[in-house]
Amino acid sequence: MVAKNADALGDHVNRGDGGFARPGDPANPATPELDAVEPATLATLDEAGDAIGTESERLKALPTPSSAPAGRAYKAAHDAYRKAVKQAADQRTTLSREIERAQELRTSDPGGAATRLKALRERAEKLRDAARALAALRPQAPPPASWFASAAASASAPRTCAGTGRRSWSWT
Repeated sequence: MVAKNADALGDHVNRGDGGFARPGDPANPATPELDAVEPATLATLDEAGDAIGTESERLKALPTPSSAPAGRAYKAAHDAYRKAVKQAADQRTTLSREIERAQELRTSDPGGAATRLKALRERAEKLRDAARALAALRPQAPPPASWFASAAASASAPRTCAGTGRRSWSWT
């Protein structure tokens, strides 16, 4: 509920609704262009952040990969997916900081801010598309059942001592 309200508030700020209008010099010819580019850039970044956040949550819900030979394919897919999600999250953080720096130019150099935000919007669109493509990298095959052997089955299995070659039973 709090996240939904915060997201709605962020949307109002991005659009400049009501008392959330951004400062600027209305006499500057670059201000209307900046007023159009800035909300679009922020909305695109927000969409990318939502997609990355969704994939981050799904990554946490995936079963942990095993180093068992039967699970190598799943482990490789899981590791590639984890790496892609982390890379996208890092790119989002970097892009967010660059957008904040461009927004700081709003009052001192609206033309420069608009130019930077246009370039950053293109980067945000690429990041949004890449974040949406993360779902295709998510490992779909469940881990083999052999990964989850029950404790009782493994505890009562006969074991062979490596040094003596004798078989023994263990109930630990």
